[in-house]
Amino acid sequence: MSYDFAPYVCVGEFYFNTLMGSYLEKLKDYTKRIDEYNYTHFTAKDDSCMVGFDEDDLLYAVYCYKVLTYNNTNLIGLTFDELQLITGWDFIGEPEEFDIDDDNTPQYVYDFENFGSLVWTKNGVVVSMTLYRYVD
Repeated sequence: MSYDFAPYVCVGEFYFNTLMGSYLEKLKDYTKRIDEYNYTHFTAKDDSCMVGFDEDDLLYAVYCYKVLTYNNTNLIGLTFDELQLITGWDFIGEPEEFDIDDDNTPQYVYDFENFGSLVWTKNGVVVSMTLYRYVD
């Protein structure tokens, strides 16, 4: 599956603000989970991505863990400096620090609001990205 990113528009075949019913055939092999907010998430069997739908069944986010291409470049695995150089993106605010893996190595999350993305880094390398729809 393609994971080409167009900010606030789509990630591959997944277009933001599209009804979940449009994707049920594509998502049939994904693992489905409904969270405490009544949001529905589908995770790929290979854990490469997760697709999220809100309580109105509209696609609100795509989480990429292995591949996310932008201008023919996979952003996952780049250093944070390479990501900024290649994309020209600037983040807002200060990065948030999390210890996700309980390995005493923090991950930092950078908000690139102008491009509808959160960039997760570990040891200065992009390990995942959350792409989201435009919100007024």
